[in-house]
Amino acid sequence: MATAIAMVPRPVSGFLQTVTDETIDQMAARMLSLKVNGLADKAGYELVDTARKECVKARTGIAKEHKELKEESLRQCQLLDSEKRRLTAKVEQIEVYLEAELQAVKLEQERIQKEKDDAAYAIRLQLLTAAGGSLPEELIRSMSEHKFNTAVEEATVATQKRKEAEARAAEEEAERKRVAAEQAEANRLEAAKLAAERAEFAKQQEKEAAERKRLQAIEDEQRAKERAELEAIRAEQAKAAAALKAESDRLAKIEADRLTAEDQKRREAEAAERARVETEERITREAAVAEQNRIAQEAADKRALELRPAKAKLNEFANTVMNLDVPSGLSDFAEYQVQIALNVAAETIRKIGANLS
Repeated sequence: MATAIAMVPRPVSGFLQTVTDETIDQMAARMLSLKVNGLADKAGYELVDTARKECVKARTGIAKEHKELKEESLRQCQLLDSEKRRLTAKVEQIEVYLEAELQAVKLEQERIQKEKDDAAYAIRLQLLTAAGGSLPEELIRSMSEHKFNTAVEEATVATQKRKEAEARAAEEEAERKRVAAEQAEANRLEAAKLAAERAEFAKQQEKEAAERKRLQAIEDEQRAKERAELEAIRAEQAKAAAALKAESDRLAKIEADRLTAEDQKRREAEAAERARVETEERITREAAVAEQNRIAQEAADKRALELRPAKAKLNEFANTVMNLDVPSGLSDFAEYQVQIALNVAAETIRKIGANLS
């Protein structure tokens, strides 16, 4: 037995009982006249902050009751969806049975038509093959009787022409092979003649190479003797140069040691003076930086105090955005997307307030 699901619409205005319009009007009457008279008005600041906390409490109470009522509405929607699926399934069972009956008739009609088409195709294929023709099966099946007869005639003519062409090609191939054989014999005789000429040329090349090798050996022996004499002269010159360099190096080291000692004393004096000057400059810089940091900190503290009310307003506005009511009539997924967008917007507003400087 089907279960009836009744949905009783609730009025949009005044359906929340946690905080009423009357409560909000009373809060507005008490709070909208509150002010903070400058940085020194600590009492005024405390009153405004206490009122703000009361607003936060009221707003979170509204959000909590809204969430509970929204969950109840979602459960009602889920019941409606379940009933729709149950009734639809029963109707679909009947529809599937009726479609099966119609499909059985359609399949039998298609089977009979296919047998006729296959028999006609087999006859056409036999005629076309006998004529030496060939066409795709799909084309053979779809051609009209006139076009098919024309295709058979054209295939017969084409087959005859092809046979004649094959006969001519066979005659031409035989002639080509005869000419190729004659050319091959001529090429063989020419190759034999060239081989004899290459053998004679190679023999002459060997004789010339042997003569060049003998002359090269004589030349190499003369060059070796000249290199030995040149190396002996260079060795004597190197020995004299080494002795001269040793004496020059000894004198250069004595002078370098003297200059190094003088340069070391000069560098030590310059380093001591630089260290003194750098110490005085560092002390002066550190004092200036400390003074700049003190002034910057005082300015930052003052700016932070001035921005505190603006940051509080942005945070409250972010909470308001996050708890805005999602429009009715949306699907569950669309409603979820809208709520996510509100949460992202609220988080962005909070970051803007946190980054105020």
